Amino acid sequence: MTPEVAVDLFREALWLTTVLVAILVVPSLLCGLLVAMFQAAT
Repeated sequence: MTPEVAVDLFREALWLTTVLVAILVVPSLLCGLLVAMFQAAT
């Protein structure tokens, strides 16, 4: 395995991890924002 292949593999793994985490974090963030706005309004 050449260094270029290792770096490319690491980059792809990092991108996949970022996407999978974003799928979980973004909806939670939006839900929390909606709850906070509702609490501020009432």
